[in-house]
Amino acid sequence: MGDLVKIFQTQKFTLEQAEGLLPVIRKITKEAVDQFLVLEEKLKHHQHEADKWKAIEQEIGGVLNHWSEKIMKLGCQPKGIWLVDFDNGEGYYCWRFGDDRIQYFHGYHDGFSGRIAINR
Repeated sequence: MGDLVKIFQTQKFTLEQAEGLLPVIRKITKEAVDQFLVLEEKLKHHQHEADKWKAIEQEIGGVLNHWSEKIMKLGCQPKGIWLVDFDNGEGYYCWRFGDDRIQYFHGYHDGFSGRIAINR
């Protein structure tokens, strides 16, 4: 039957499985980044209008929350803005928007700053 994605359940990924999801994650993230950039431009134009500023900030929060929910539905973990971790049972494979592939790993308690390059 093939591998089924369990919605909203953290999964354990092999590097191959994680990279197999990257096209979907890239698409989801690119859409969110595009929305974010439009809203960021709006903020610049309304920086002296408190009411509009607040409404745009709420829209940005909505974009980030929606992106996070989509990433979690795939069994991955959003870690910061446009960062995605894939649990591999010993830590996380780490991807960030703009990376062509998964290039780093970090332990459960190390975080992004403690990431180590994956030797291939």
